[in-house]
Amino acid sequence: MAIILLPAGLLLLYIISRRLGYGIKVSLMNMAVIWQVLVVILTEALSLTGWVSKNGLIAGWLIIDLGLALACGVVPKIIQSKETAVDAENADGLKWPDYILLTGMGSIALISALITVVAPPNHGDVMSYHLPRIVMWLQHGSVSFYPTNDGRQLSQPPGAEYAVMRFHALASSDRFDGIVAWAGFVLVALVASIIVEKLGGSLRLQILAAAFCLTMPQSVLIASSGKNDCVVAFFIAAFACYLIAFGIDKDRNLLLLAGAALGVALFTKGTAFFFTPPLLAAIVLKWPKSLWREATKQLAIAAAIVVLINAAQWGRNAMLLKSPFGSSNEWGVKYANDSIGPRTTYANILKNIAVHSRTPIRALNYRIEKLITWMVSISGADLNDPGSNWGRGKFKFPDRPASDTYAGNPWHLSLIFLTILLIIFARDRKELPWQLSLGLIVAFIFFCSVLRWQGGVARFHIPLFVLWAAPVVMVAAGKLSSRLVTAVMIVLLVPALWWGVSLPRQSILPGRKNNIFTSSRMDLYFAHKPDLSESYLKAVEAVKASDCKKIGIVSELDEFEYPIIVGLGGETGALDYQYAHVLHPSKKYASRYPQTKVCALICPICWDDWVKEYSQSTDRSLQFDKVYVFFSDQGILP
Repeated sequence: MAIILLPAGLLLLYIISRRLGYGIKVSLMNMAVIWQVLVVILTEALSLTGWVSKNGLIAGWLIIDLGLALACGVVPKIIQSKETAVDAENADGLKWPDYILLTGMGSIALISALITVVAPPNHGDVMSYHLPRIVMWLQHGSVSFYPTNDGRQLSQPPGAEYAVMRFHALASSDRFDGIVAWAGFVLVALVASIIVEKLGGSLRLQILAAAFCLTMPQSVLIASSGKNDCVVAFFIAAFACYLIAFGIDKDRNLLLLAGAALGVALFTKGTAFFFTPPLLAAIVLKWPKSLWREATKQLAIAAAIVVLINAAQWGRNAMLLKSPFGSSNEWGVKYANDSIGPRTTYANILKNIAVHSRTPIRALNYRIEKLITWMVSISGADLNDPGSNWGRGKFKFPDRPASDTYAGNPWHLSLIFLTILLIIFARDRKELPWQLSLGLIVAFIFFCSVLRWQGGVARFHIPLFVLWAAPVVMVAAGKLSSRLVTAVMIVLLVPALWWGVSLPRQSILPGRKNNIFTSSRMDLYFAHKPDLSESYLKAVEAVKASDCKKIGIVSELDEFEYPIIVGLGGETGALDYQYAHVLHPSKKYASRYPQTKVCALICPICWDDWVKEYSQSTDRSLQFDKVYVFFSDQGILP
């Protein structure tokens, strides 16, 4: 199978890193970061030649793997590891609580891996733009922009989808698409443990930091969803880890790796723009002055790496939207607050904290919601200010704790608050990671001050929670008791395991709705919006019965279209599939992809004037609830 080329490349990168003297954990981190850089380079190179396809990817990865294999033979083996020396506590070996934690974490990771391989990724955003954009790239043989009404398919950073596209194309299906998100989920725990190690934490504390990451409800629930939040969390955490490690090890190559990690983080999700600057400032300000002179040249090269990784996407955005960073809104709904000021920031901080504050006790939730409402009101801010809330959404206390969109991390948030208090009242902060903690606080405030609040914002916070793992376990264990912290983490394993097996849209529990072993793959695609299933599938069957091979779709923003593509057999990009009635600015690219006449036109949510227009220009139509299908024997331009 051609897909073996991908893990082969990862293995070769790991071997090279080990030969250069890096330890096991750091080499795994290096492997993932450099692999993603190669993913970006290869994709952009293939796009220039119009060869973004299965054959193009096979040829590209064969060349990369051969080059890496040659490098393995050329790179001299460095015997001495660059990992931090094992301290006295580590030398004593693992104790039974550590084995419980490791077993629990391993179980969570394996359960998520099983779900990832058996079930398709089926988050709403994945169905509406993450996977459709991959299909369009493969169909066009290029990642250049194309006409579509969902601007997210174009302007949103595509890093995670570039990686997913490899698995998608080489497997000729979406069977392994979820591996990228799952890898991000597991790798963040690895990076958290490395940060603790670099800061002088014991093996026990490294395990605790990993457990902190792998027991977060939001991360467990999103690990198999196909979303990019855990992926960007890994790259942001790796960026911070490299900077911390450079301040300790003084290895200049770490700064180049930091640039690579930052570059792919920005290329993966826009939230990286808000989290990374405060973290950069907090970490580098701790470096001694002597390091600054050594770091100057490498920092300049690292900055160049960041720009080079993102240059092509920034250029495409600038050409279409006059901004390298993409659109500031989608169909008039702005991402940023209308105004930035103390009141708006204060209200958004409380609202962002609120999404992680839900408890299993309904009466307590009611009191917390009332408290937050009162705290916002006394500042004179408006809890439901349309200038700081996403779309028409109003603030509402989260009521779906098992959702991969709306779940929070209440117990982990409590540990973070406890850590902040312990740092504030500590007599001697020199041995505490207070600067990293300060950087995380500033990053959160910066995020809240600029971006509008939305009900599903909890998943955007994953990078911050991951990086809080090190301060939490080091401060709490040092000021309180490592045994107490260990006991807390063992307790948190239980609900994490439960969430892992009882995902609302990918459950492995017998008798549950959306059980991945008893539900069809198509039913799982529609698990996010089951009410659409019947009408969409009837429309698909009508098109297939007509034997039409050129198909148009009247698509709008957030259209649930990937199941339609799969139903028509077009998930590999082989279908002649194009968007109709494009009003988005991307319609300017119609000349780049000349429209051909289609014999079937699917209109999932058809307005009356559209029905009238297409009825007059086609031979016949069928209606399935709100879904219309128009047919033309002579063909029509979509």
